[in-house]
Amino acid sequence: MNELSARARDEAKSADENGRKQLLDSLRNLSYEIETPQDTMQRVMFMHIETTVIRIAYDLRLFKILVEKQGPSTVTALAEETKATIGLMGRILRYLSSVGCIKEVEKDTFEANNITQALAMDGVQGGVHHLFDTFGPVLQILPDFLKENRYHEITDVTKTPLQKAFRTKLPAFLWIQTMPSNFAHFNNWMTVQHMGMPAWFDIYPYQDKAQAIKGDMERTFFVDVGGGLGHQSIALRSKVPDLKNKVLLQDQPMVLQFAIEHPGVEKMPYDFFTEQPVKSAKIYYLRNIIHDYPDERAIVILKNLAAALAEDSVILIADMVIPDVGAHWHATQLDIALMAGLASVERTREAWYELIEKAGLKINQIYTYTVKTHRHCLLLQPRFDYEGRRLAYIMGYKWPSSPELNHPLTDNDEKSGRQMSALIVGAGLCGLATAIGLRKAGIRVTVLERSSELREVGAGIQIPPNAANVLHQLEVFESVKAVSVRPSAVTLRSYSDGSTLHSLNLDRYTQAYGYPLLVTHRADLCKILYQKALDDGAEVRFSCDVTEVNFQKPSITLATGESLAADIIIGADGARSVCRERLLGRSVPPKSTGKLVKRICLDMSQLRQDRLLQELIEPNGIQIWLSPLSHIVCYRLQEVFNVVIIQLGHNGITFDVQEADLDKLRMDFQAWEPRVREIIDLAQSALQWPLLDSFLINPWTSAEGSFALVGDAACTVLPAKSVDPRILDEGELIPQYVSAQGAAAGFESAFILSELLSKADSRDSLPRLLRLYSEVRWQRTSIIRELSHYTLRILEMADGPEQVERDAQLRGSELRGNPFVWADPAIRPWLWGFKAQDEVGKLWHPISLQIHHINLDQYSADKASIGITKGGDKYQWG
Repeated sequence: MNELSARARDEAKSADENGRKQLLDSLRNLSYEIETPQDTMQRVMFMHIETTVIRIAYDLRLFKILVEKQGPSTVTALAEETKATIGLMGRILRYLSSVGCIKEVEKDTFEANNITQALAMDGVQGGVHHLFDTFGPVLQILPDFLKENRYHEITDVTKTPLQKAFRTKLPAFLWIQTMPSNFAHFNNWMTVQHMGMPAWFDIYPYQDKAQAIKGDMERTFFVDVGGGLGHQSIALRSKVPDLKNKVLLQDQPMVLQFAIEHPGVEKMPYDFFTEQPVKSAKIYYLRNIIHDYPDERAIVILKNLAAALAEDSVILIADMVIPDVGAHWHATQLDIALMAGLASVERTREAWYELIEKAGLKINQIYTYTVKTHRHCLLLQPRFDYEGRRLAYIMGYKWPSSPELNHPLTDNDEKSGRQMSALIVGAGLCGLATAIGLRKAGIRVTVLERSSELREVGAGIQIPPNAANVLHQLEVFESVKAVSVRPSAVTLRSYSDGSTLHSLNLDRYTQAYGYPLLVTHRADLCKILYQKALDDGAEVRFSCDVTEVNFQKPSITLATGESLAADIIIGADGARSVCRERLLGRSVPPKSTGKLVKRICLDMSQLRQDRLLQELIEPNGIQIWLSPLSHIVCYRLQEVFNVVIIQLGHNGITFDVQEADLDKLRMDFQAWEPRVREIIDLAQSALQWPLLDSFLINPWTSAEGSFALVGDAACTVLPAKSVDPRILDEGELIPQYVSAQGAAAGFESAFILSELLSKADSRDSLPRLLRLYSEVRWQRTSIIRELSHYTLRILEMADGPEQVERDAQLRGSELRGNPFVWADPAIRPWLWGFKAQDEVGKLWHPISLQIHHINLDQYSADKASIGITKGGDKYQWG
């Protein structure tokens, strides 16, 4: 054992910081691996004792006394110096020695060790006080707080366990400023939080920035935004002592009064939720600021900075970037603390990209300075729209006007007589619908499909009236209707007894919206669209795997090395879109929701012969059973009965389509009503795949105005299929199950994009047309996405008072506020009554290509018009 200990010490001495931390973690994990249940119980049950006793030791100044003694001290001597009784002092010292905080020399005699030296530091003492005095009460309340709020994310900075613990209505950072002792401890802790770690300037080339600014004496070099006591500003100034440009420390006045004085650093009172007063600085720096705030507040901070940037300015964010797998416990424990006290989060790489894009900025590079504990430095710069303006301008911020950027293609097609051309990547439903629309507009179309043959996997798809309208405009509706089933009603049922919670008569709405709701085979729908595209003159090429997209000179490169060019490229290559990756400059992989989709297909003859199940198919209808954390959707597809089950159970590891375990499935649904159990008993096999989620990107088009996304590639909303391209080309969407708007939204986008492009009189008009397309489709699709997530929660509400209230509302009449969105008279016409052709008419003004510019506030207005507001993590209607 001594040999192992010695070897570990030698390894630590020769290792760098990351290697030393890796050794610590390995030893820690080894300790866990050899624990018995008794060991685990002792460790977990009493882990708070250590912090508590250390906190007591601080009140007694024990650590400082032991360090100052520079040698052994007896229990009696320490008791006399601290005014504690000998008995209590002995118990405290024995405990601290047993957990390694001090060293026991002999009976009743103790001295300082390396841990004592660390604990005696003012900054470490401030951290323990902060955790115990400020966060201790918060963490005590956290379990009950989450239970009371039904285990929803904490997202409101004024409604966290901290407000409940200290009976305040103030957000944490305002409240702590009213508590001088707590605030002082917090500031002390901040001085040592990154002690011994590499700094941002160890990895970022600040020297280049300093050299570039030397000739402009009026310009500020470095702004330390929310920089606290100024350690980073002072450290940087020491690196560039001869630089004459300013180094500024910004923070609240109450913080700056504690800041360290330094002749090379100026202090400036500033609230980062207001306009940044320092314009065009070379570097704006934020360390551990953004992680303190939820997205909504963080975006305000970032936009205030974005408004101050010059063309060559940068924003540096020093913060954690949590990996998808293998997050370090340093990061995860801080993540829980941020949630409990600040309603904030330590963000993953994907979450950072999403946040930064919402602020009208882009991440140019991520520097890593501590691999093991996920410390990174994010380099941000502004994003620009198609006319050279910073993107945040479109999002409601006032920017100076910029000259328009010329589109790289300047040939006037009308004058040259050349037909405009388009490349569509992906021959799924939306890709083929777009091809048909573009051919109607007279645009030459080539569709590139990576599979070797036409392949649309999946059993059923619902076609609501708004989708049927688009299919009519594309002249394929009658063909689709001939191979479809028209359900007469949608029935929502209780999982426990099968009683009807709501029945929506679909026949009555056919006349209102002009088209019925249909259900059909995906493969049949795909074949019809494919044949129509060919008949209209589109070229469809198979085995074309796109690897690169050139946005400047619109062209794509195939895996074979072949290059193809066109006036416009449209990415319709599904949820795992290569085109989307090229547009964003990174991969945006879907993530697991923790749920599985399981599909059973039964022969209709099985149901006709089963007396118990006959009422489910006569007349034709869509059946939906609601239960906590799962739901089932069933309907007829010609001679097949399609059963879709969504339930918890994904392990987050396997993403392939697999055979489902029928025995387990039957066990899982033993408590459900007899008809559900009978359906599962009839099954001979079932497939399953993970239900995945991703985020809605914005914009859907390239800055050059030569490229657009459509369908799943643009609105990556909960694709429910495998992410393995060998298994599936285009994923199904949760809206297809819960609001039947997955494919419908894609069809709308395909039609509107095609119609807008038909208005182009030259390639110079493409950027403005594509910008318009992106803005209007993002708005509607965003709301559909919210509706779908809301509906999923409604369908899977836990048993209890809210579920009882939901059921009562469902059983009521179809009034505004009905939890079933199809039954809400405000939402249903907004969904089903949408006419894509009318939308194009509203947008288009044919006088000199004067295109209506969309106000993004319309997004909120549309939400309000159908009664959607957001309260906490719960959507409310009416």
